[in-house]
Amino acid sequence: MTLFTLTRQELFDYERCPKIVALKMYKSYVMPKPRKLKVEDRELPEISADILGKLGELGTETEFDRAIPREKKEKALLAELQKRGIAINTEILRAVRETVKGLERVRGQVEETFGELSIIGKGETKYGGSTSNGRPDFVAFERASKKPILIEVKNTAKQEPSHEFQARFYNTMLSTVGVVVCHERNVGDKFSIKPSVESGYDAESLLIYPRLGKSFRIRKTVDLSTRTIRKVWTAKELGLCGKVPATDCSNDCPHHRFDIGLPEDDLEALPPLPLVYAKGLVERNANIDGRYMKEYLRKRTVEARIAMWEFRGTKIEGVARDKIAQILVDRLDLDRDEAINLVDPTKVLQEPNEWPDSDKIIREMADDFAKWKKLLGRKLSKEIGPRTSGQTTRIYTLPSESQQYIKKSWDTW
Repeated sequence: MTLFTLTRQELFDYERCPKIVALKMYKSYVMPKPRKLKVEDRELPEISADILGKLGELGTETEFDRAIPREKKEKALLAELQKRGIAINTEILRAVRETVKGLERVRGQVEETFGELSIIGKGETKYGGSTSNGRPDFVAFERASKKPILIEVKNTAKQEPSHEFQARFYNTMLSTVGVVVCHERNVGDKFSIKPSVESGYDAESLLIYPRLGKSFRIRKTVDLSTRTIRKVWTAKELGLCGKVPATDCSNDCPHHRFDIGLPEDDLEALPPLPLVYAKGLVERNANIDGRYMKEYLRKRTVEARIAMWEFRGTKIEGVARDKIAQILVDRLDLDRDEAINLVDPTKVLQEPNEWPDSDKIIREMADDFAKWKKLLGRKLSKEIGPRTSGQTTRIYTLPSESQQYIKKSWDTW
C-alpha cells in the first residue's frame, strides 16, 4: 500500500471489496505493528519466482526473435541466463526446456491471432488521473496495423485472476488518458534508446504463460473513471483515519479475513499529492520534458552519464559541447537539436535553473498540502516533500508534452 499513488493491486482489491483497501491502509500506516517473532528457516524452492520470471521474459524475447533458428532457441536462452549470472543446474535446464517447448506453441497461437508480431522492446504505462503507472514486460507492434500490443509474461504453473486484471489495467491506461512510453527498442534495423510516446489507441494486451504453452488476448479494461478513482482514494484516506467506507457485504466477503472492526464513514477525497505537485510544476513553467530526458539517459548509458555528470557545473562551449552532443546522436539515436539541448548548461546541467526546489512547490501549493498533513499526522507528514517530488517525476514526466499531460490529468480529476 502506498501513500502517494494508486496501484494496480489497490484497484484489484477495490473490485473485490472497498473495505479491503481501507483496511490495508490502516494496517500499513496506522495500526500498531506487532513484534516480529523469530521464524525458523524454511526450505527455499529449487527455482525462485524471480528466476522463473526472468526465464519467461528472456524466453519470450528469444522465441519471437526471427534471427534465431528454431533449433538454436534453447541454446540462445541458456546463454542469456548465464550472461545474467544464473548458474545452470538440472532444475533450471528442465524449466528452460519446458519454457522453450511451451513458447513454440504460444508463438503459433499468437501468429494465428495477430499475424506477424514484432517485439520492439520495453515500455512503461502512465495514467496521470489516478497517479498510476505500470511496466508491461514488452511493447510489441502488429506489422499490419502498427498498433501497440502490451505483453505480460507469467511463467507460473497456473493462471490467477490477478493476471488478467493486470492486462486489463494496462489496456485502460493506454486507451484513455494514459500513455505508454517505449524505452529501449528496435526501430527497423537500428537499436534506439530514444523514448517515444504512444497514446489514444483502442488498446489490447497479450498474456503469455510460457511453461503452460498458453496465451490469451485481453481486450477488456478496468473502470478507471473519475468516479471510481475518487472512490478508491476515498477508501485509502478513510483507512488513514481508522475508518472504512460503507458497503453491503455478505458474510463471506473477503474483507472479514482481516478481523479488524472499524467504523464506517465517508469523506471528500483529496487530490493525490503527486498530481498537486505536478500542477505546481506547470504553474512555475518547469522544464518537465528536459527533466525526463536527463533522468532517462542518466540511468541507461555510460555515454549519457559522461554528458550529464562529468561536465556538471562546468562551462561547456564550442568543441567540447559539440563532441558530447555527437556522442548522444551517434550512440543513442537522438536528434542533433535534442542532443545540443541536453548538454546546454543553461537548460540541463544547472539543475537549480531547471527544476524548482520541492520546498518552494509545497509553499506555493500550501492549501492542498496542509489538508494532507492534517490527514497524515506529524509522523507521516515528514515524508511528504522528497517522496512526493520523486513520485511526481516518475508518473508525470514524459519525453515531450509533459505539461499538457499534467493539465489533462488535473482536468480528469
